[in-house]
Amino acid sequence: MTYSSKVVVAVENLKARLQTRYERCLPEKTGQIGEVLHAAEVAAWDTQFPHLFLPELADEGISRLVATQPAGAAARDALDACLACAA
Repeated sequence: MTYSSKVVVAVENLKARLQTRYERCLPEKTGQIGEVLHAAEVAAWDTQFPHLFLPELADEGISRLVATQPAGAAARDALDACLACAA
């Protein structure tokens, strides 16, 4: 297996794990989480190390998603607590 194919597999696996983790914490936002992760993946592939940038880009996108909700601060605190337990 070549290095590039290993990176492709790593990014796919990482994206699946991130999706499971976020959906566990935000089950009402499954569709939006998928959109955020897709955008994060696209941006990550623009870097030389997509498997390293994907988690940070995904966290940024999820943070923006939560911040746009009416109970933004409370929702962000709940998400942080959930993610801390899931880690």
